[in-house]
Amino acid sequence: MNQVHVRHMRNLCSELKALEPELDQQKEEQKRQHVRYLSGLWAGFAIASGMLSGGVFAGISGQPWLAVLLTGPSFVALAKLFVIRRADASNAREISRLGHDVMVNLPADMQPYADSEIAKEARGGMSGP
Repeated sequence: MNQVHVRHMRNLCSELKALEPELDQQKEEQKRQHVRYLSGLWAGFAIASGMLSGGVFAGISGQPWLAVLLTGPSFVALAKLFVIRRADASNAREISRLGHDVMVNLPADMQPYADSEIAKEARGGMSGP
């Protein structure tokens, strides 16, 4: 009976040794996934910080439409993409609609290309000879 028990223990030990490389591979894969996840978080933070800083600078410089583009819905979408790692089609449509609404509702003199000929004609004003 004692020999059977010893033989069984040896078999278990050899099976465990055979599984060690697989366990090591799983641990390495988990480490790689963790590094990838943290890299994504840091990249998201860097991009979000840059967009926010650029938006503030653009707003202070008298370019509110650029500030809206940098700090508005696109800012939220990129932050969500990097942090949560998910982007839904419905969210993309909503963000696009919000960005369009913000741009349309800016006062006429703050619109991009507010001084262009096309914008003046669209407002009903005639320019030129």
